[in-house]
Amino acid sequence: MAIERGGNGDRPLWMTALGGCLALALAIGVGRFILTPLLPPMMSEIGLSPAEAGLVASANYAGYLAGALLAALPIIGERRTVYLWGSVAGSVASTALMALSGNLGWLLTLRFLAGIFSAFVLVIASGVVVERLMRGGRPGLTAIHFSGVGVGISLTALLVGIATPLGAGWSGLWIMGGGLSLLLAVAAFSLFGNIRTPRPLAGNADVPFTLERPMIMLTLAYTLCGFGYAITATFIITIARDAALANDMQMAIWFIVGITALPSVAFWTRMAARYGVLQAYGSATLLLSFGVALSVLVDGVPGLALAAFLLGATLMGITALGLVAARRLCPDTQIRAIAFVTAGFSVGQMIGPALAGWLAELSGMRGANAFLLPSLAASVLLLLSAWMAFRMPVLPEER
Repeated sequence: MAIERGGNGDRPLWMTALGGCLALALAIGVGRFILTPLLPPMMSEIGLSPAEAGLVASANYAGYLAGALLAALPIIGERRTVYLWGSVAGSVASTALMALSGNLGWLLTLRFLAGIFSAFVLVIASGVVVERLMRGGRPGLTAIHFSGVGVGISLTALLVGIATPLGAGWSGLWIMGGGLSLLLAVAAFSLFGNIRTPRPLAGNADVPFTLERPMIMLTLAYTLCGFGYAITATFIITIARDAALANDMQMAIWFIVGITALPSVAFWTRMAARYGVLQAYGSATLLLSFGVALSVLVDGVPGLALAAFLLGATLMGITALGLVAARRLCPDTQIRAIAFVTAGFSVGQMIGPALAGWLAELSGMRGANAFLLPSLAASVLLLLSAWMAFRMPVLPEER
């Protein structure tokens, strides 16, 4: 049986998809989301307050915003091999170096840098993978690539779940996270092969990018979604800890997020093909809204487990569908359209954790009660995001 290879003939297509999967696992699954299970030990061991914890999370999202905008520059595409592997190395280093100090300024700086690196890896690796798979006639393998976020989250749950009972503290866990990232980086590098200069995305640089009503609605809906998911994604394990759940149960909840994220993009892409991009986006956002509310309205394991399931099952699908919608609305200015909606999403996810942490500290409460108001507000905003998607006109077909 013939092995399907990419356009440069140097790697089977499944290796390209798996390499992309591992790149996303280390940069986003570990590099971004390992903070969630490590916030409880950081808060208890170095005295990080809820407001400070929210700021640390928001710093990462601010870095992601900066990185996503920088990664769209033409000079990045011209030297994407250097920027991809440099960002992979930066992601590994910024994770491990978190162990050196509990100083807030140090933590904020490293999380900001980690956000930049994660955005570069996502944009460049996704460009490489999608380009090769489309050229090789196997676009369906992109589902393997985008499952990487779930792979990384699942691995962080296993890492923290195993290491914490053995006596690992917050700094040791960050070092182990860096070690895990390094292993994933080596594997990703061995799978990728040569990275060639990309063909430009569809679009005409001479066509002005205009903000018409559908694009404004999409950007606002996407921004609200960024705000809505980030609170639960940041504090769900903190809520579980404050609910007196054992460490293994906390990590089981986080593992649910990761394992349900694995098929998220593939599932919601299929729903979009059957029912339409905006209908799928609205449905996924509606489910996420219920999950965010459940995390604070239903006590203990049932509420948190359902919230984790709905968070993992929808988040990456929503992220992908929002970008597809932007491409459909602005086929002649795709790069600028994607950058614009990504900026909105990033602003939302920057504000969410910082505001939630500040309100939790202001309330003086612990657990779900501390995050009740911001989580319910986030749930309402997600409902509004879904409503806006359902109200938008049908998107034009992909060119």
